[in-house]
Amino acid sequence: MNPRTSDLIRELRHQGLVTEAQLEAARTHAGSHGVAVEEALVETGAIGEDRLLQIAGDLYGIPVADLDQIPLDDHLVSLVPERTARRYLALPLYRKGHEIYVAMAQAWDVSRVDEVRFSIGRSIQPVLAPREQLREKLDELFTPDIQGAEKSAASPEETGFLEDALSHLEGAESMGGESQEGDGDTQQLLRESSASPIVKIVNDIFIRAIHKGASDIHMEPQEANVIVRYRVDGALREAVELPGKAHNAIVSRIKVLAGMDISVARRPKTAASSSITGATRWPSGCPPCLPTGARRW
Repeated sequence: MNPRTSDLIRELRHQGLVTEAQLEAARTHAGSHGVAVEEALVETGAIGEDRLLQIAGDLYGIPVADLDQIPLDDHLVSLVPERTARRYLALPLYRKGHEIYVAMAQAWDVSRVDEVRFSIGRSIQPVLAPREQLREKLDELFTPDIQGAEKSAASPEETGFLEDALSHLEGAESMGGESQEGDGDTQQLLRESSASPIVKIVNDIFIRAIHKGASDIHMEPQEANVIVRYRVDGALREAVELPGKAHNAIVSRIKVLAGMDISVARRPKTAASSSITGATRWPSGCPPCLPTGARRW
């Protein structure tokens, strides 16, 4: 359980707002329905959501917003991808100075706030809002027509090309196992990065980025997958989700194309050549490689 969530549960018990029996029932509900314990407390009727948000706001110093009283800014809303907005129940509200205030159902969860901050690519201040209000607003904003327009951003040929590469990758043997890129045999990395599916995937990543006018490409390795994001007009946009086992080979392939030493994984590097996709050159010149959790080229 998130440390802050533990603090919240402890505060609820301290104030006598939930009993041990209610908490145990909520934990059982959370496990069977795949929701957070504090959400389960509301769903099982142990506490009202308004009261829960009030306690959380007082405990962590986070304001509570009434979304019905705040006009939304379409430009700010467009900064967060629909998938991220729905996953974290996050909705940009307004800008104050250099910060964007974002309504979230679990605004006290630092990891969720960091994910939204990374996705938007700008400094944010979280505020609390009821889940149902957030879901209703998101349903209003991301209508079927908008969703269709987003999905049509990639042409059928482009989507089919990537799906074909992924299908070949899924049928291939595990690439890189659990070893960290740069720790294993260099020749093995070279063989993996030259495999046909990896070549197709990397080419597709760069071609899409160039077509969309992206200034940066970010790869965020997670437990089971790798999320590729493009920075377009200053905002990060999710582009594609790839199998986690492909991460090392994709990184090595990019280094090979850029003339980098693939055996070095712990130091920043700059490409010796800006040639990436044949006749096409990356607009910003030589791509740097930074050894962080979310790699950037």
